[in-house]
Amino acid sequence: MKIVHVGYAHRPNDIRIFQKECTSLAKYGHEVIYVTSEMNGEFVNDSCSNVEVITVKLQKTNKKLPFLLYCKDVKKVLDSLNADVYHFHEVVLLSVLLYMRKKGKRVIYDMHEDYPRQLQPGLYRRRGKILGTLLITITEIYENYCIRKADHVITATPHIEERCKKLTNTVTCIANYPIIYNDKNDTESFLEREKIVCYTGGISKTNGVFSIVKAMEQIDGTLYLAGNLSQELREQLMEYDGWSKVCELGYVSREEVQKVLQKSMVGLVVYLPTGNTVEALPNKLFEYMEAALPVIVSDFPLWKEIVEKNQCGICVNPNAPEEIAVAVNRILSNPKWAEEMGRNGKRIVQEKYNWGGVEKELIEIYQKIN
Repeated sequence: MKIVHVGYAHRPNDIRIFQKECTSLAKYGHEVIYVTSEMNGEFVNDSCSNVEVITVKLQKTNKKLPFLLYCKDVKKVLDSLNADVYHFHEVVLLSVLLYMRKKGKRVIYDMHEDYPRQLQPGLYRRRGKILGTLLITITEIYENYCIRKADHVITATPHIEERCKKLTNTVTCIANYPIIYNDKNDTESFLEREKIVCYTGGISKTNGVFSIVKAMEQIDGTLYLAGNLSQELREQLMEYDGWSKVCELGYVSREEVQKVLQKSMVGLVVYLPTGNTVEALPNKLFEYMEAALPVIVSDFPLWKEIVEKNQCGICVNPNAPEEIAVAVNRILSNPKWAEEMGRNGKRIVQEKYNWGGVEKELIEIYQKIN
């Protein structure tokens, strides 16, 4: 089939969309095109994929709601491609999904987040609880309508899958598990590693970055911080004494991330309990585990089940920097124990939590709607 994946705020080489879903579909013989906006840079193909990437230039005339003009422009692009299936990845593209559905095209809605719940903290803060609740309700009603119209719905977590099952029978959970590459080298003993703590990925208040930097004040080691950091957030973090122990790396490629993981002794995923985070399955958690790193994670029930059951890390209160610091210091001061936890995490990812295990489910979805 000719398949078009459509994004807006996702990068051209996005891990879930491009490196996993698009690349897997191309591997099985489909013609795959990924269309997204130019807002997050140019396309750099670092996966030897046969996927074509088209970036759509954003118009500057609508600064507050640029996605509205993007949706108008992307409809023309999608029409010109004349594909068999259009696979949408963001809630702001639902009007385009309905447009393609009315034209008789098969459409898939890929829900990375439970969007109404994701909106809640920010809307309550900016608009107040009453208006915020109204806007969230409207958003959910509209999204639910589109879910029913889609030929298939893909969700990133079981929690979102349960929500969608109340609306449609054509829903499949495809978790954001990591790709296992054969080019990794994580054989260096923890006894030989420096006391490095790492965090890779999106950096925001809800991702626990303030708790992490505050915790560094009590940690005998260095924090490698890999990801885009806004100037406003950087200035706020610099007020903490722990910032002196931070090595800010900025946005780094997959290869550079792997080098960071190979140097580190522990990976952090201490998201705050807001919006979707409690039920999320962050890719970085499994990437740390696959790199044989022990992890320190928020004490959410879903995460505790993974980490404590497999003895691959420590669960902490993400709002308690002192608790994070104690956990980190325990691992840094016990390299043999850290190495054992790292091996446990790597083993369970290779056995269960990996992209190869769920890739077939994605292929089967396309076989069913063909």
